[in-house]
Amino acid sequence: MRYAIYRCLYGEDFIQESIKSVIDHVDKVFVFWTNKPWGDTDRCVYKEEEVLFPDKFDNIVDKIKELNNPKIELVEAHTESPFGQLTHFVNDILLQRYKKPDTLIILEVDHVFREDQIIKALNDFEGGEAECATTRQVELWKTPKFRIPDRPSRCGTNFWNLQKLSKLPSTGTQGNIDGMHVLDVDVHNFGFCVSSKVM
Repeated sequence: MRYAIYRCLYGEDFIQESIKSVIDHVDKVFVFWTNKPWGDTDRCVYKEEEVLFPDKFDNIVDKIKELNNPKIELVEAHTESPFGQLTHFVNDILLQRYKKPDTLIILEVDHVFREDQIIKALNDFEGGEAECATTRQVELWKTPKFRIPDRPSRCGTNFWNLQKLSKLPSTGTQGNIDGMHVLDVDVHNFGFCVSSKVM
């Protein structure tokens, strides 16, 4: 059994494409969402101007509901920090309510897989011995026509083998740990292509 999980505050631009790129390869997609930012804050300073955060950042939840797919579960959940957030969501919410999967895929809302790459990722990861692994990223710049140079230290989509673990260990900000095996696979990251409104 395979689950894909996301966590989001916003991200309506590419969430449908991201989910569609993996949904045929998983049994369930869990989206942990909140309208509250990390750090118990309600504003930021951008170009020397104070910006108050809106009550609702964008329509990501509505975009997910538009997919109308019974595999998708929306779960409202929040933590004050991104560190260990996904460990908490997996161990204290997902694994308490649902059957433990064999493979867990942790994506960001702007990660989109090409079909051959998600298939290769799953084949390589599930056919290997690693407890966890990550992918490389193709980080696109403003449009799909341009990319920024490779940043090898960037964590991509993460895969966890829960057949080998009773629960997720303490993780970093993306459900990652130091020294993760890197699969010979690319995920496209559209995070720098979001709309001006979202920016």
